[in-house]
Amino acid sequence: MSVFCRICRGQIFSQPIPLSNSSLRHSKLLYDMIFECTQIMLTKNTRLPQFLCQACVIRLDEAFAFLQQCRESEQIFAKTLPAADQPEKLDLRHKTPRPLTVTDSVKLELLPSEELTVPVPFSSVAASFAATYGHVLLETSTDASRSSTVLTSPAEPNSKDWMSEARKHRERQRISTARRRANMTPEQREKERERARIRQAQRRAGRSDDEVRAQRERDRIRQAIKRAKFREVELVQQQQHQSQQVQSFALEPGINQFG
Repeated sequence: MSVFCRICRGQIFSQPIPLSNSSLRHSKLLYDMIFECTQIMLTKNTRLPQFLCQACVIRLDEAFAFLQQCRESEQIFAKTLPAADQPEKLDLRHKTPRPLTVTDSVKLELLPSEELTVPVPFSSVAASFAATYGHVLLETSTDASRSSTVLTSPAEPNSKDWMSEARKHRERQRISTARRRANMTPEQREKERERARIRQAQRRAGRSDDEVRAQRERDRIRQAIKRAKFREVELVQQQQHQSQQVQSFALEPGINQFG
């Protein structure tokens, strides 16, 4: 009986290597290595070939080794380069856990780097900032009051700005995803859907019973909130319709003309 390779589809004349075996070089299952390198989950259907030839195993080992080298290099550069090239920025980031405000940026511009730890009165900083950049910010009286409010208010991040940035980021992601899908062929779309189904199945299989119950509870809460909102809209529409009927009934001739 002829044995064929699952990858190259060629007939195997020498010793076939089962897909369920582990790689001697990486001590990892061949199924998992193929999935990590290609994101393709091979089905374990007994009607399909379940063997690899030696040439495909060698190429798989080389591809997996290249993938591991890329990951290791990325981790090494991510850990070493910022600490070696930008030590001052790292120190400042650790010393200031909150985002920089207008006052903080003025302090960084007016003071040299070796005097950053010296406390500076807030009034002098605000006065110097107003004297330097007043012609840019204070265009109208409304802008002037708004700028003074910003200078005298505590340095806290604006939740509305963060929410607007998050919405813009989600919108950009939706647009980029739509453009990418528009340029895809039907075969690529089918592969993308298959990968998404596999990832979703893996996430669901890796969840515990507590996580499953928590997710179901969150889904029930979301559905209850949606139904409550729909019911609220329906009640408002009914009230508007009833008020319109009452007004039209009151404006009809022959009604309430005696008092």
